[in-house]
Amino acid sequence: MASFLRLLVLSLLFSLALPAAASEKFGKDELDAQKELLQLKIDSSRELTQKDVDSLKSRIDALDKRLDDQNNRVGDIGQAVDRFAVVISVAGLVVTLLLALGGLAGYFSVTRQAKEEAESASRQWFDSNHEDLLAQIDELKKKAAQGHQAIELSVNEVAQKREAAITQMQEGMKTPGEDGAPINSDEEAALRQSAEDIKAKPEASYSYDDWNTRAFDAYHAKQYEDAALYWKHASSIQNAGAVNSAQALFNRALTLNQLKRHPEACTAYQQLIDTYSSDNTPAIRELLAESILNMGIAHGEMQKPTEEIATYQRLIDTYSSDTTPAIREQVTKSMVNMGITLREMQKPAEAIATYQQLIDTYSSDNTPAIHEKIARGMHNMGIAFGEMQKPTEEIATYQQLIATYSPDTTPAIREHVAGGMLNMGVALGKMQQSDEAIATYQQLIDTYSSDTTPAIREQVAKAILNTGGTRGQMQQLDEAISTFEKLIATYSSDTTPAIREQIANAFNGKGLATLLQAKKTWRNREQALSLLHTAQSDLLASLKLRTDCGMTHGNLAYVQWLLDEAQVAEDSFRHALTAAQNGGEWLYNATQADIELHTIAEDQGFREMVERLWAEHQAAKSSGA
Repeated sequence: MASFLRLLVLSLLFSLALPAAASEKFGKDELDAQKELLQLKIDSSRELTQKDVDSLKSRIDALDKRLDDQNNRVGDIGQAVDRFAVVISVAGLVVTLLLALGGLAGYFSVTRQAKEEAESASRQWFDSNHEDLLAQIDELKKKAAQGHQAIELSVNEVAQKREAAITQMQEGMKTPGEDGAPINSDEEAALRQSAEDIKAKPEASYSYDDWNTRAFDAYHAKQYEDAALYWKHASSIQNAGAVNSAQALFNRALTLNQLKRHPEACTAYQQLIDTYSSDNTPAIRELLAESILNMGIAHGEMQKPTEEIATYQRLIDTYSSDTTPAIREQVTKSMVNMGITLREMQKPAEAIATYQQLIDTYSSDNTPAIHEKIARGMHNMGIAFGEMQKPTEEIATYQQLIATYSPDTTPAIREHVAGGMLNMGVALGKMQQSDEAIATYQQLIDTYSSDTTPAIREQVAKAILNTGGTRGQMQQLDEAISTFEKLIATYSSDTTPAIREQIANAFNGKGLATLLQAKKTWRNREQALSLLHTAQSDLLASLKLRTDCGMTHGNLAYVQWLLDEAQVAEDSFRHALTAAQNGGEWLYNATQADIELHTIAEDQGFREMVERLWAEHQAAKSSGA
């Protein structure tokens, strides 16, 4: 009974708490908490009631045992107690259910009230702030659009710079062993960024562009092994397109050439040719022509001149009738290269025939690149005539070159014309046409002396040197010395090795001319000795620039002999004979010719020394010493 009363009091207190709670505003979290608390209280009440019922049953069972002797009376009491216990249990359950229903009713009432109040507050807030909200939303939309646009612009800019880098590098890779103009830092960064982004993807998902980008990035970093591998993968992409696949094979072959793996490069070129030979797409035909040309160059690198010439001839036979400018350029390159190789094989007549075919076929083509090949062909053809000891044809070829291309301002063509003038002067000198030779050298000097191109500066310096040499041969010694001094003064500050070589030659020429002047004035011993000391100084200056020239050591030995330094002269001439440059038989013959000029008594002793050392030198060569 006490338990029942306690349970009833708790239930009433709990019911009284609900209206108070309902008057407050609840949020969702608070309502959830209230619901959970209510459930806990209901469960607690149910447990307490059940415990009281169990306790009463235990007490009744105990009374039954103690009062067994009073069966009749106790039985009546026990039945009454049992009925009462059942009533209590039923009443407890009823109270518990009523409390639960009341709690749920209170919960739904509170929830509904809180929801209505929240909706009302939301409407009021939205009514007051919706304009600001709309403005903020519009601003966010604008910022999002701007951000998206900025990202898109950045991505497009990277892509454009990457493509610019690839295009420029591709153009520079056309010729084996040559690099084009370097890409700028922005293009380099874009190429690197694109390659790094691609690396984050699985290679199995790579497209042609992915492999191609990584290949160019590796090539730019001079990681040629990786570049060749990536282009191999690029060429195998199924949907890349014929032009892209062919270009990837071509780039792979070029890269293998860079690695000096020429046989593999030839295999790659041949794969391209075999795969696409029937494709008449202009871009692919151009790649085919370039591949054949580069195969020829690779055969040359492998010292296989027969295969090299056969490959060039294959290109000429296949594409000589093609009117595509790029292919015509490849054919003219093959003709020039073929002529050079034939000359190296000591076949100047065949080289001349190849150059003549070039001139006859393409002389009417106004393409600058073709003009350069024809000018080079004429220049080389003149050299070939010189090798065949045909000075008349040689000079005629140079005259044709000069007449046709001297007005051209293209640097490469100007170089060929200047070279033609120089060689023409040499050929005229060999024909004993010294005045014409000097006039030709002077034409070269007047035309190109202001040109700063290193190759042309060298041609001008040689023209001045040859002018001095020709005047020396004409025994115009003062004019020769003056010419050599002009060369030394003009180029003394030039550190280019080729120019330094010409200055060394000028000091040697001036020393020899001064030596001959001393012999001419030998009767005036004081003047002669002064000239000999000047000659000695010039020859030592030459040897300072070029230490192992037999010609200069031989001239110095001659001066030393005339200065009564016999042993020193002998040592110098012995060394001169063993020099790799202008030593040996060439020096012996040149020295004999110099001794015959302006002969003096002292020449006899020098001649005897030269003969003795020459015999000694020949004996040493015969014995292999």
